[in-house]
Amino acid sequence: MNHPDIADLSNGALATLRILTVENERGEFEPTHAVLRMAVGGNTTVDNFHAGGVAAKVDLLSGELGRATDIGLRPDRGWCASHPDTHARIEGRRLPFWRETLDLTSRAHAAFSDRVLIGWDVAILKDGPVLVEGNAGADVDIV
Repeated sequence: MNHPDIADLSNGALATLRILTVENERGEFEPTHAVLRMAVGGNTTVDNFHAGGVAAKVDLLSGELGRATDIGLRPDRGWCASHPDTHARIEGRRLPFWRETLDLTSRAHAAFSDRVLIGWDVAILKDGPVLVEGNAGADVDIV
C-alpha cells in the first residue's frame, strides 16, 4: 500500500518510482534520474505507461515532483499538474523517505556491481522504501 502522503496519487494501484543508477567515474553507484509512475483509469493493477499510466519527474536533490506525462500516448492528456483521476496535486509535492530511497538504490546497485546501469522500481510504503525489482533494460525513455 502506498505511503499515506502519496496515496491520493493513485487510483488504487501501487505507485512506483523508476530510479536509474549508474557506476560513476570513481566506481561508486549513484542515482541519475527518477520518475514516479502512477496508474490512471480503469487499470488498478500496474502503474506503467503501457497500461495507461503517467509518470512525473522527481528532482533528485529534493524529491519534489514535476508535472506528469504519458509520453504522448494520449495527446489529449498533455502534461498533468494533478492526477487525472483523483485530481490530487502532483507538481510541487515532495516524496516521503526520499534520501532513504536514493540510498537504498545505491546500495542495491553495489550488490550488482557488474552492471553499469540499472533501473530500479521502488515503492514508498508507510514504513519506508521497498525495492520491487531491478531492470537491466532500464527503459531510459521514461526519463
